[in-house]
Amino acid sequence: LRAGLFPLSDLNEVPFLADILAEIYKKWHNLEESRVIHELGRRLITRFVEGVIEESRRRLLPLVGLPIEAIRNAGEPVIVFGNELTIADRDIKHFLFAKMYRNADVMRVRGEADMVVRDLYNAFVSDSSRLPEDWRQRLIGQGDAERAQHIADYIAGMTDRFALQEHRRLFDATPDLR
Repeated sequence: LRAGLFPLSDLNEVPFLADILAEIYKKWHNLEESRVIHELGRRLITRFVEGVIEESRRRLLPLVGLPIEAIRNAGEPVIVFGNELTIADRDIKHFLFAKMYRNADVMRVRGEADMVVRDLYNAFVSDSSRLPEDWRQRLIGQGDAERAQHIADYIAGMTDRFALQEHRRLFDATPDLR
């Protein structure tokens, strides 16, 4: 919402969120959007936390006083959402997948980030002298698979900022990723 990937009104597509929004608007008729978003987040977290506590208590009740092994061997998880929250969780994730994770702007940035990682990997594989000395030393005597994993580990340990800095150091053009 804060990134502007979809409007607040789109959340009404998710019944669980629509109900919470209706409660908020009923209590505060003219609340500014940023406060509605804050209140929605607060209530959403509260509902999920209270829901998992309630369902977990219900599932743990028959196990009270039994040894810990009884809980471990209960045959089903005991710390879970109840049915209503399981459905809400699924619906929210489905909504976010379509509206946020697959948003065109997000996908563009993701593609550019993928390119940065691929470029760095290929640069280090083709010329390990581009790696820091301590990482270069660890490559000595390694086979291709170990070298590839070592370079992947080096890149995986980079912060976003450092990866972009390294890309700028090694290449003429680096995407902005915004």
